[in-house]
Amino acid sequence: MPRLFTGLEVPEDVALRLSMLRGGVSGAKWIEPSDYHLTLSFIGNVDEGTASDLHDELAQIETPAV
Repeated sequence: MPRLFTGLEVPEDVALRLSMLRGGVSGAKWIEPSDYHLTLSFIGNVDEGTASDLHDELAQIETPAV
């Protein structure tokens, strides 16, 4: 059962700069900058059918060219 969320990727240059701020927290487990994202909505555990439907709906969103 997938655990889903919607989010935005953090641009590579921003992620690299943010990664330079890691540290100072005893016992922290830091993720790789390539995995940085901004969570918009946590959906939670869903069945495969719901995950597929959600993927299809989100894939229809048009994004502006950068």
